[in-house]
Amino acid sequence: LNLNPRDVPSPLVGKPAPAFSLPQLHAPEQIFSPKEMLGKVWLLNVWSTWCVSCRQEHPVLVELSRSKTVPLIGLNYKELRGDGNIDMDKVEPASEKGLAMERAAGWLKK
Repeated sequence: LNLNPRDVPSPLVGKPAPAFSLPQLHAPEQIFSPKEMLGKVWLLNVWSTWCVSCRQEHPVLVELSRSKTVPLIGLNYKELRGDGNIDMDKVEPASEKGLAMERAAGWLKK
């Protein structure tokens, strides 16, 4: 968090998050949308259990989430609960509100 995000070129830095509305992982009846975070600084982390770099950064993001420095939203990519690939309940959560993040926004369909 102490690095300049512009050191890594990206057309997404400083841009609003794309519109989406997805159920939370451990509370599917609750829907998350970036509209909830409008006007706030927050981090959207797109991750997957099969992503090696995601697993490497996981302990750092867990600590960041616990520190409450910045709201951290986790968006799981290309995995569906119950597809047999992994027991998502065994992935270490950062808090009670989500899967490895402060709040997990939901699942994207394959």
